[in-house]
Amino acid sequence: MRDLDGAWTIGGAVRFEHFDLFGATTNGKLSGRYRFAPSVALRGSVGSGFRAPTVGQQYAQNVQTTLDSNGNLVDRGTIQSNSAVAMLKGGQALKPETSVNYTIGTIIDTGAFTLTADYFHIDVSDRLTLTRDFTLTADEVAQVERTGVQGASTLTSFNFFTNDFSTRTRGIDLVSTWTPLALGGNTAFSAAYNYTDTEVTGETGLLGEGDIVALENYVPNTRWNVSVTQRAGRMSILGRLNYYGSWIDSWDAKLLGRGKAAPVFGGKPIVDLEVSMPLAERVTLALGGQNVFNTFSDKYENTFTDIGGAPITMRFFGMPYSPFTPWGFNGAYYYARLSYSFGTGLSTR
Repeated sequence: MRDLDGAWTIGGAVRFEHFDLFGATTNGKLSGRYRFAPSVALRGSVGSGFRAPTVGQQYAQNVQTTLDSNGNLVDRGTIQSNSAVAMLKGGQALKPETSVNYTIGTIIDTGAFTLTADYFHIDVSDRLTLTRDFTLTADEVAQVERTGVQGASTLTSFNFFTNDFSTRTRGIDLVSTWTPLALGGNTAFSAAYNYTDTEVTGETGLLGEGDIVALENYVPNTRWNVSVTQRAGRMSILGRLNYYGSWIDSWDAKLLGRGKAAPVFGGKPIVDLEVSMPLAERVTLALGGQNVFNTFSDKYENTFTDIGGAPITMRFFGMPYSPFTPWGFNGAYYYARLSYSFGTGLSTR
């Protein structure tokens, strides 16, 4: 909806859903934008969200072979959250996640230069996750077997899905583009910056000791990139510098536990390049690379030390780098891409 002079723009949406298992829910969003100068506007929004558990989470039953903290192979099971055994450890029927979010920001658009700056705040309640591992007694093994879980007799531990914790995520997004007229419009600069902080605001005690550390630190708080696109005749050249801030490997955090010194992986710059040129009227060839300098994360340590001074040996099947690296752990990726355009218009004759 717009007012008569176009300064205000207001939007809204309402959604009603009904689930057989979880009942009805109504969610909505209200957004607004106010232009108080030809090239400057303010915007904001507030909304609510809802996410029902999946069928796989609701009825999870499986056994897998994995590693314990000493690197030994063990059988571990995931059982239904409202089963008799899970309920002994605090399990119950799953319920939906709910959220409330709002944003506020500004827009500057002069044509050659644009800038958007937004603050966002998201509260999520009753988030779904897997519990820590619980050790099975002989009676519990028998109960799990009676539920039909294959291989229950070999289980050393089990976990289950639960609505265990709530989080608050806050941050800012900055995005800018600039096409200098002095350079003939052939050069375009763009930049983006993001800062995101996630805090666990409540938990029931079913998470593992290191899960809180992982939830709050497994992705970098800071990420930014700067890119330049240059047109030179028929060619187009793209260069992009990405930077990812420091982070903690979620595997390390879960194994070492809360309050222990999970290693911090340092931030890294990543460079992408691409050159493209037309070969014919509708054919374009592009040559490029992502992470062209083959940048990897810091290497894993073989042994970490907890706050009590006791060494903890970690084994990762010989992997020198974390599989949770924000930019991937496969190193440089080079490519050639051939594109053909079929056109977009239809004849009006």
